[in-house]
Amino acid sequence: MSNKLGTVVGLLVLLAGAAGIYILSRQGPPVEDASEAEVQTVVPVEVAQIRRMTLHDYLDAYGLVLPNPGDGNAGPASASIDSPLDGIITEVHCFVGQEVKKGDVLFALYDQPAKLAVEQAEKAVTFTLANFERQENLQKIQGTSAKLYLEAQQQLDNARNDLGRAQAQLQLHKVMAPFDGRIMDVRARAGEAVAHTGALARLTDLRHLVVKASVPSRQADKLQLGQRVEIDRGASTTTRDPSAQTSSRRVDYIDHQVDPNNDTVAVLVGLPADTNLRPGQFVRVRIVVAEYCDQLAVPEESVVTTPDGQTVVAIVQGDDAIPIPVKRGVSEDHWVEVEGQGLEPGMNVVTVGAYGLPGRTRIRVVGH
Repeated sequence: MSNKLGTVVGLLVLLAGAAGIYILSRQGPPVEDASEAEVQTVVPVEVAQIRRMTLHDYLDAYGLVLPNPGDGNAGPASASIDSPLDGIITEVHCFVGQEVKKGDVLFALYDQPAKLAVEQAEKAVTFTLANFERQENLQKIQGTSAKLYLEAQQQLDNARNDLGRAQAQLQLHKVMAPFDGRIMDVRARAGEAVAHTGALARLTDLRHLVVKASVPSRQADKLQLGQRVEIDRGASTTTRDPSAQTSSRRVDYIDHQVDPNNDTVAVLVGLPADTNLRPGQFVRVRIVVAEYCDQLAVPEESVVTTPDGQTVVAIVQGDDAIPIPVKRGVSEDHWVEVEGQGLEPGMNVVTVGAYGLPGRTRIRVVGH
């Protein structure tokens, strides 16, 4: 009897469980609480104001600092000091790095034969002068002929000319500085034999230097004499080092020929006398080829390209950032010229955080 009662109770429990499962399966998913608020993303960004600025278009090139090659107004700023004749060096009066003045003696050559020639020429002048003076006195009392007088005068003139040539030849044995400058190289020593035109030293006037820059020929039509040039020692064309920048200069010369070896046109830019640049130094040259005044400009990082290829800036309106299509112009020192509908100076644009904003976006300005 008890076994039958247990079996009945078990069946009732199974039926109750099955009924519960059926009822649950007939019910839908739990409904969310309608009072729960919708979550909205707020993007932290940094902003800057649109400005009106004067921007410049630059032509970037590289150049080498060289002594001025000279022009119609001045000679070359560097010269090889060559021996004026064959001889032996007896004295060296210069050294590398020495500042010298025009006319300073740099080298002396063996000059004993030249000195003897001068002494003989001086004696000849003394003798012929005495003969001419005697003929001159005789002529006053008509004691000589016109022929003898003229011969004495011609002999004196010839003797004086010979003395001048001998003195000039003696002077060649002293090699002097042709201009003020610095000795950059000494190639001869005392006791050495040198040939005519043999190089003894190099002299450079460091107050007259130029930068010789090479501009691609395809950009040469942008060049004009007098254009402002910025020169600095930085090697990068994308960044500027204010500490390396020299004072602005001007384009002084534009070559009319294209170098076939590298398809470039040479440009010369004169440097100030007190420049801190040195011959042989490699520098960056930025030539101002255009100037645009009173242009709307925004920071470089605020101009972004959307996935569909559109160029935009994000204008701040209240707590939202709204992308505005723009046309990009020239850029200078991390500022970009822009043109777009409704843009005005003083408007805030998103800088840091501008990339990837999905259309109109709620933002929170930081660092401002």
